[in-house]
Amino acid sequence: MSFSLLIRKAVRACGGLACLVPALALAQNTAYFTNGSEYAIVGAMPGAQTFSHASLNAQGGFLVWEDNGGDGKGLGVLGVGLDSQLRAAQAPFRVNQVAEGDQERPRVALLAHGGAAFVWQGGKVGLQHIYARFLTASNTWQGGDVLVSTPTNRFQRQPAVTALPDGNAAVVWASYNQATTNSLFDVYAQILSAAGAHVGAQFRVNQTIALNQRNPAIATLKDGGFVVVWVSEGQATNEAAILARRFTSYGAAITGEFQVNSTTNLCAEPTVAATPEGGFMVAWSQRNPLDAVNSWDIVARSFDQNDVGGVERTVNTRLRGRQITPQLTAIGADALVVWASEWQDGSDYGIYGRYLRSDGSPAGAEFRVNTTTIQTQIQPAVTSDGANRFLAVWSTYRPLPFSMDLAAQVYAPADYLPLAAVTNYVGPATVEEPVVPGAGSEIPILA
Repeated sequence: MSFSLLIRKAVRACGGLACLVPALALAQNTAYFTNGSEYAIVGAMPGAQTFSHASLNAQGGFLVWEDNGGDGKGLGVLGVGLDSQLRAAQAPFRVNQVAEGDQERPRVALLAHGGAAFVWQGGKVGLQHIYARFLTASNTWQGGDVLVSTPTNRFQRQPAVTALPDGNAAVVWASYNQATTNSLFDVYAQILSAAGAHVGAQFRVNQTIALNQRNPAIATLKDGGFVVVWVSEGQATNEAAILARRFTSYGAAITGEFQVNSTTNLCAEPTVAATPEGGFMVAWSQRNPLDAVNSWDIVARSFDQNDVGGVERTVNTRLRGRQITPQLTAIGADALVVWASEWQDGSDYGIYGRYLRSDGSPAGAEFRVNTTTIQTQIQPAVTSDGANRFLAVWSTYRPLPFSMDLAAQVYAPADYLPLAAVTNYVGPATVEEPVVPGAGSEIPILA
């Protein structure tokens, strides 16, 4: 895939002046510093490593990404265990067992009782479905790929996953033409056990079924349930709005759907994180179609435990160009949102961030995340260890034969003392040959 095609694909998927990288950014309770420098979190790899996602705790976690050389059959999903210093603990491993078609948009969640859930969209482009695979606490596969979504004569995409306190995982996605005969995309969900078994039936998240309901994001809340947010087309006051709905840990609706954004601007790319008092914060990209000067911006709004919304605020301070693909995470009352900003670092897209308080108000100025500014930095992901550290990961340009590699930056308090390197999270002890449906059994090869 050419570099220019990768950039066009990234912009489609989401819907300059250089500045200094600050060493310090203030959040509500804690001051966070860059903890070390930008680093190649999985090293230099041939081809393109894109659309990354990570899940952490204080002992480490897992990083996954979409890779154009990962399974020998188009796009595949690769992963790597991260040690307690948030460095790769091993060589990358392949996540997807079935390799036919393209395996895209991976997500990962560490499970409450150990192990991890990986989800992605896979199969022939235009007729993909949602799959999952589970690692045990001892870092062995529970089995092969699990088909999460039904029916299989429909097209499903845009998966997201969250771990629940009872050890299960909740997966959401967008499914085409499933709700009614003439419906477009709607958002569906399925609870899965740590063994990959379906817990109850899948259910539709959205109530509005006009036009498209798409791009879901999900977060586990203080009460053990979860909230889903998504893009809704055809709302009375918006061409594209952000909606939300709460559920119990077993998938029963607590609320009806309700609107997150408070303006009539175009909205896209929602991301959500829990707040410590039992509510949640949502960030998204937004554009005023009547503004001929500025383009897409990043907006955030918090909701309390009673789903009462606070003030909607623009996060980015630079308004020129496009600010897109926001991602949000939190440590207690300290939230961090990162995004890709066009032309701001002097060379195409760069990655920027800003800390927010749990009410959505800014805590400090926006700052540049990437140190390397040559060519483009795109598709940011951000997560936290839930205690002291934020980890930002993004795709960064490298000259051929590497194309796009993954870069990372850690943020932590000034008094944070790094743990001695402990490796609790690694991939399975076998390397798998690509599996094509109907071609016989998989032959595992020892690493």
